[in-house]
Amino acid sequence: MTNFAHRLFAGHVLHILVIDNSIPEGFEKTLANGCHLIAGDESSRDFSGWDKGVEWIQVAHAPKADSIFLFANDTFYR
Repeated sequence: MTNFAHRLFAGHVLHILVIDNSIPEGFEKTLANGCHLIAGDESSRDFSGWDKGVEWIQVAHAPKADSIFLFANDTFYR
């Protein structure tokens, strides 16, 4: 995913957030520079995890109105 995103958005600052619905609520970890892992939930399948991700990004990075969000689920690599 990161190589794809870096090619697609060359020259832009990327923040990568991995949301895992299987880890305990409240979990948060920095994986690498600009990449973070947080817990999601299964209340509305992938969509609830994405909602948590958007909320986290808004608090952590205060993105501008023209920021781009790229969403992918676990089938992205298939």
